[in-house]
Amino acid sequence: MIYTEINNFKLPDSFDLNQYELKKNYKFIVELDIFGVESWKVQKITLPKYIDFMWQDIKIDLIDTNTSSTTSQLYNFIKNNKLKELNFNIKYVDGTGKEISMWTILFKNFSIDFGILDYGNDKLLMPSITIEPLDCILKY
Repeated sequence: MIYTEINNFKLPDSFDLNQYELKKNYKFIVELDIFGVESWKVQKITLPKYIDFMWQDIKIDLIDTNTSSTTSQLYNFIKNNKLKELNFNIKYVDGTGKEISMWTILFKNFSIDFGILDYGNDKLLMPSITIEPLDCILKY
């Protein structure tokens, strides 16, 4: 059998790339409106993981900016949040930006890490949120 290799993954030559678009891990939108954080500030997110009848923690890495500070947005959420249960969405999009799949994450407990300051490097300041899901629902 003859194979085509894409990102070190072998597909049979009979696989029709025009019929099936492979999902890319960099084509996503995370709606963090609940935290007051814009979607474009999400650098990385772990997808839901289910182990031993329990949803595992989801980590969201963010970038911070001088204007519209992510740190300030997260801090304001902590100070002003009165909600008991929270949710957010993770959307997959195709090559044209069309939404093709969506997870809704329901949660109550979370932690916020405001990042690390270090004179020894010039990396971006990246706060993060760790979510403890109550439930993860794949809507489509």
